[in-house]
Amino acid sequence: ANTGILRTVVSLDVINENLEPAIQLLAEALIEPGLRAKEIDQLQKQRLAQLNQMRSSPPRMLFQAMREEIFRGTPLSHGPDGTIDSVSRIQLEDIRQFLSAQIKSGNILVAANSKLEKSKLKAMIEHAFAALPDGPSTPVPNIELPAIKGRHLLILDRKGLTTSPAAIAHPSVPSTYAHLDEL
Repeated sequence: ANTGILRTVVSLDVINENLEPAIQLLAEALIEPGLRAKEIDQLQKQRLAQLNQMRSSPPRMLFQAMREEIFRGTPLSHGPDGTIDSVSRIQLEDIRQFLSAQIKSGNILVAANSKLEKSKLKAMIEHAFAALPDGPSTPVPNIELPAIKGRHLLILDRKGLTTSPAAIAHPSVPSTYAHLDEL
């Protein structure tokens, strides 16, 4: 089943007077990101601290364990925040290669809602993103989710808790469901 994996979304909310420079800055950040080793290292340390802190949150641990069970054997079994191991291994060159492969004309959708005249707004966006490298869109992988039949019980042993988080997961409609927006 195609899961319709969500792509990265970057958004702006600016007053009209700042719209053109904001669009220009967004394009510049995507096309020529200023990836500095020192800043990447700092972000990596922050993310690792967040991941370590999440380990002390019983509800977060429960939801991660459920995710691993429901999506076992697929890339979706890992949360969007990464793992301590995966974040520790990321190098600056990995980020550069990923962005080089992903930031292409076929992978970008720019949407705008403005009181500006449509032709002026379109010209502003096209000018800002003119240097975007050509390239096809990245195909969305077809991920077959493991079938979960019957009732499963997942228990995380955590001594000393004053509360017991519990959660229930069940099959839902796929992201390809024709009436997902209405739902």
